[in-house]
Amino acid sequence: MSRQGHPSENLYAEVEEKLGPLASPLEEPAVGDWLAEHPEPGQTFRQYLSADPVCRDARRTILYVYLLGDFSGPQEQVLALTRDYLGLFFDVPVQVRRRVPLADVPPGPAGRTRSGATSRCCPPTCCGRCWSPTGPATPWPTWP
Repeated sequence: MSRQGHPSENLYAEVEEKLGPLASPLEEPAVGDWLAEHPEPGQTFRQYLSADPVCRDARRTILYVYLLGDFSGPQEQVLALTRDYLGLFFDVPVQVRRRVPLADVPPGPAGRTRSGATSRCCPPTCCGRCWSPTGPATPWPTWP
């Protein structure tokens, strides 16, 4: 469902107008910057809304994380801080859904598709931020 014409489309028009003059163009990316390796054209707020981003709503109320592999004490501390950060950033509670041994992880991309295809990877209350860095995701059918 596209957000074109959605009430939130112009929700921040006044804020954009006031903040626009304070924005400055990005500098040329330096070696090692994301944009130096991955050129992108940029995106307006209207384009962002037109992309129908996954947002928290009445059904999507929790961000679930799956922990893949074993972690040392210091790594567990980093994971706890990361969960705290994710909860603050996305304004949803974060729950560890499952700890998965690396031997149980199937090869290739997995998770929820951005097209909204049904996946058994996450429960219906998932905020929908599951993704795969290598392309469209596919479910792991043996997962709850």
